[in-house]
Amino acid sequence: MQLFNVPDKAITLNAYNKKTDVIFSFYSEKEIPYDYRDVEQQQRIVWEQFAGQGWRTEELLKEVQHSNKMYFDKFCQIKMPSWTKGRVALVGDAGYCASPAAGMGASLSMEGAAALADALQKHNGDFHLAFQDYNKNLRPFIEEVQATAELNVRENFIPRTEEAIRLRNTKQVF
Repeated sequence: MQLFNVPDKAITLNAYNKKTDVIFSFYSEKEIPYDYRDVEQQQRIVWEQFAGQGWRTEELLKEVQHSNKMYFDKFCQIKMPSWTKGRVALVGDAGYCASPAAGMGASLSMEGAAALADALQKHNGDFHLAFQDYNKNLRPFIEEVQATAELNVRENFIPRTEEAIRLRNTKQVF
């Protein structure tokens, strides 16, 4: 993985399975209106944000322009007061997406499914009690993962200042 930053912007190259994902991320003070079906508009937004930023930016922007696979969205999280209603329970991204910044989508789905199954078994299938247990016992873990994801975006993926970028780059991990 390679990461290039300038304040409020990041380009990540993530290589795996003989391919490389190019990820452009940027900070915006307000919601950006766009048509989710209009790929050309999304490409223009990325181009406008990153043109002239140095490094390999121009080359990577051309890759985006010629790509037939593009995903454009914001780092977002799902935060719900309850993951259950009636006889329905949500697990994973449907109930508590932590965002790509967590890197734990599949893990949270598995943890949630296991927590729900354990609660149902503990309460002999009484879904009312099981759902209360599920909502109460899993929540601290989910909130911790979501908080870590928010911190990752601010401090690691898209630092807001040159100083924050330097600080991130000089951190020692033990």
